[in-house]
Amino acid sequence: MKLNIRSYSLFFFLISSFVFLFYNVKVSLIYFFVFLAYIFFDNIPINNPIVKRGYVVVLFAFLISYFVRGIILSIFPEFFMFAFFTDYYPNRLDIITSLFDVFIFFTIFSIGFMLSYYSLKKIINIVEFKFSFAKRSWPLLYFNSLTYIFFTLIFIKLILYIIFNAGVKGEEVSTPLVFLLRFIPEDLIFIYAVLLYVKYPDFAKKNWIRIISLVGLMSLSILLTGSKLFILLLLFCFIIVSILFNYKFNVFKFLKLSISIFIILVISFAVSAVIKFQNPSNLFDFVVYVSDYIDSNNFIIILDSISSRFIGLDGYILSKNFVTNGVDEVMSDVYGLQQTLVRVVDYIIPFGKFTDSIGTGKAVSVYVFGFDMDHLFGGALGVFGSLLIGNSTFVEFAVFGYGIFISFIYLLLSRIFDDDLKIIFFYIFSYFLIHSFMSGNFDRLIGLLIIKIVLTIVYIYISFILTKVKLN
Repeated sequence: MKLNIRSYSLFFFLISSFVFLFYNVKVSLIYFFVFLAYIFFDNIPINNPIVKRGYVVVLFAFLISYFVRGIILSIFPEFFMFAFFTDYYPNRLDIITSLFDVFIFFTIFSIGFMLSYYSLKKIINIVEFKFSFAKRSWPLLYFNSLTYIFFTLIFIKLILYIIFNAGVKGEEVSTPLVFLLRFIPEDLIFIYAVLLYVKYPDFAKKNWIRIISLVGLMSLSILLTGSKLFILLLLFCFIIVSILFNYKFNVFKFLKLSISIFIILVISFAVSAVIKFQNPSNLFDFVVYVSDYIDSNNFIIILDSISSRFIGLDGYILSKNFVTNGVDEVMSDVYGLQQTLVRVVDYIIPFGKFTDSIGTGKAVSVYVFGFDMDHLFGGALGVFGSLLIGNSTFVEFAVFGYGIFISFIYLLLSRIFDDDLKIIFFYIFSYFLIHSFMSGNFDRLIGLLIIKIVLTIVYIYISFILTKVKLN
């Protein structure tokens, strides 16, 4: 039997509901309610395949950002990740109530999503985005030029890392050149490679050395900074493209793939920790440190470490506690719409400084974790935690509005004329959606989204010019 990502996601909610019947009926009902709600909204006719697939991404975003973590916290409330820094220890009722809130948000978000589609589809249908430089089969036609550009970007990233420690969390040396990292969208290389293998498999097989080298070098450049991000980027590329093309996977093979991914994540956590904290002098020491890290943590601890990276639920629980006890005025201002939009402009424009307001990530670092303002660390509260802090009185309206916005963007994506560009932009925006659910730091994420869209167009256009010059 073969199932798609949508079916596996629904199966997750159904099996979770069944298992929790024997542990906590309230949690079981919440997961079953999400299952029923999605079935209801998914059966509303959507004739636009991009919007239809986009709603599957929405389900996956809720699952990965809130409901996977919900299982861990419902059983082990003591694993609440902010407890050490805030002295706030939510009980099981707090966690269950927050999970129910997320179910309500899912329903409200879905209503906004569907209303937006039915209200705007006729208006959007008159729009069409055509790019003259996106010639037929441009990923093949511009392959040489694009790979030269990508290798150059990776080389710049590695030089910045070697000289300035650019990109290493907590160790960056202040230099004006660090802003160049914004011009190196890491996942653009990954989605380009996936696009080649999905749409042009014969071409990809003939050029596999160059493609694998690109992916490998970019992954290495990320890993050297002590980050596991490249694994998530590759995983999300695979999942989002699978959703877009409605790929189906054999149940047994999907189970083996899931176990393999979990093992890779465990190893990557160990490797990342060793690179950041142990600084081994040779390969043997490196392997020993990685092995010791894995041996010193049991399965539950490792599962908590992985799931806590998807901190949406933890962030929302903490935000509810903030609202109950009075939100710090600075935090409320930082998460407000006006300051967020100004900081987006700050993020996009190099050396721009249009506001003295700190970013949302820095606000969490200072006011939640208690770090000094100079400490190079950024935190996150997830999308609903961020919306609650920024607008606690009308958070439901904010969630409803976000559903409208997401549906509107997917409608716009469906009007892109070139199929290859449509795939790339579907990935870029879907990754933004998932990342926003996990993080909620809209000032950085919106700025990053705009930069990524512009750079994608610019790099493809440069490849078009280079290819044209070479042919002439």
